[in-house]
Amino acid sequence: MGVIAPGLYLIVTPVIKVTPNYSARMNMMFYILLVIAIVQPALFFIIRKFQISMYQKSTQTNMSTAQFFTSLSLIRMSFVDAVYLYGLVIYILTDDLMKMLWFYPIGAVWLYIHWPRREQFEHFLQENR
Repeated sequence: MGVIAPGLYLIVTPVIKVTPNYSARMNMMFYILLVIAIVQPALFFIIRKFQISMYQKSTQTNMSTAQFFTSLSLIRMSFVDAVYLYGLVIYILTDDLMKMLWFYPIGAVWLYIHWPRREQFEHFLQENR
């Protein structure tokens, strides 16, 4: 997740046989997915606030704070993986590797932002005990 999936997508692309489709609709789809890839991972910060407030209000949860942090980290990394997946979708639709590779720097930036760090974990544990 995060590192393995993009590599796997690059390995899979030569195996996929696609009939190229260079219509205006495919171009529009590329730009729509590009904008979504730039914006969507930022939505995690809103989801995180909502999830934390629900966790703190919950009186009957069996989930520890560490497990909750892990759950949030998986959600966070899923948003990042979706960016790379959008690139694969564009490749499957257009057979254009260069358009697919547009999503990789975007994913790398979001991966850097969302990568779980030890200090984040320790801070999270202190805040939510």
